[in-house]
Amino acid sequence: MESNTVTKKYVSALTLANSAGSIDFRQIYRKVLNVTNEEFSFLDVLELQNKKERTDSPYYHSGANVEIRQIETINSVPTVVTASPQGVISFDILNTSGNEKIRIGDIVMFASQYTGLVTNKTVASNVVTLTVKAVVSTVTAANLAAANTQKIAVITNASGEGSGSRENLRWGLTTKYNQVTKFKDNYTISDVEKANRIEFEYNGQPRYINKTEMEALMNFRGQISFGLLFEEMSAPNWQASSPTLVDSAGNPIQTTKGLRQYCKTEGINLTGVTINATHYATLARQFAAARTPSEFQIYQGVEGAIAHDNYASTIAANLLSTQAQLMVDGKEISLGLKKIEQYGYTYTLMRMPMLDHKGVTNFTGGAGLHKEIYYIPAGKIKTVDGTLVDRIRCRYMPMEDGGMIFETEHGRLSPNRNGEEDVFKKVYSANMGLEIFGAEHFALIALS
Repeated sequence: MESNTVTKKYVSALTLANSAGSIDFRQIYRKVLNVTNEEFSFLDVLELQNKKERTDSPYYHSGANVEIRQIETINSVPTVVTASPQGVISFDILNTSGNEKIRIGDIVMFASQYTGLVTNKTVASNVVTLTVKAVVSTVTAANLAAANTQKIAVITNASGEGSGSRENLRWGLTTKYNQVTKFKDNYTISDVEKANRIEFEYNGQPRYINKTEMEALMNFRGQISFGLLFEEMSAPNWQASSPTLVDSAGNPIQTTKGLRQYCKTEGINLTGVTINATHYATLARQFAAARTPSEFQIYQGVEGAIAHDNYASTIAANLLSTQAQLMVDGKEISLGLKKIEQYGYTYTLMRMPMLDHKGVTNFTGGAGLHKEIYYIPAGKIKTVDGTLVDRIRCRYMPMEDGGMIFETEHGRLSPNRNGEEDVFKKVYSANMGLEIFGAEHFALIALS
């Protein structure tokens, strides 16, 4: 019987008696090191905050109320009906019949800061003409100083004693929709490759997993995340008789509207920005005009972090807090955030490594996406009946097991033992899209 022989005083010197070679006593750290941070993705952020909702249809719609107050624009040279002592003028407005939101009895304010009462309104060939009388008896037509292209605001109304009802106004809905993308990927290994396994510890228990499987799943989730961030919405090809996108087999393909397109087409956009007090003053004015909430999360890469840290060194220390955490289901989760409080708004800064990915967003000759910063309203948005719903969420069509990602196994080496090839193939599939409510409150800025 062979036995080991200690030839030196240290255990590391153990050798086989038959000189076949040294026993492998290498110390192996059993946790797989993550040096790429691929798993911290946009999808992870949404899942972390439980911002996800199933959809039973590949197309999901929403309706939002419209502005109930509307600025009108003078669209003709005003005619003086009575110059003084109480001025009366007449003029057309830009909005055509059915689109205007102004009625007899409304009080309007001119750029001169004088007010007038709408005493008459006529419609001819779809053109709306108003007659307006100064409210104060000493105000002349010249004082009103109305002019072509000038904007007027309807501030309130005044009705006569014992008067009847006024002309009614109708407000509609703004309807919006988005759609899911079918994300799909797979990996295949042969019977020889299947032996190349990694033993590691997960949640305190030993686990075995094929290296390629781990990488494939990580890559698949990354593809979904980049899609939810940067995809542009295609035509609704799954229901189209002549789809505009097809695969090599003629199957229709459709894509979702990502966060960037939501912000670009519906939100607040600023370009050539330098992060300083002037920028945050401009942003505060735009947020106030859009009546956004007062708290925001900021998604940014390293360029945004550098810009904000440089700004932080120039402002009072009491505007900044480095102790911000995210509360999820009653648990405090530290994400290494900072917080800015300025001009009545609070911003929680969050690093998103995806915006610095050297293979997608941050490379020489790229689209410059690494220099963009997203301002995401915090909390929920209110419906007209008082219900609260997430402003941003992932919509997914549940798979057979009810989850967001469906995995199937194929090949003779799979547990299913299906097929004749000596391979193990795993296919990942997900039907997923993004949904944003109140995109008018979101902002996207591009650094200079």
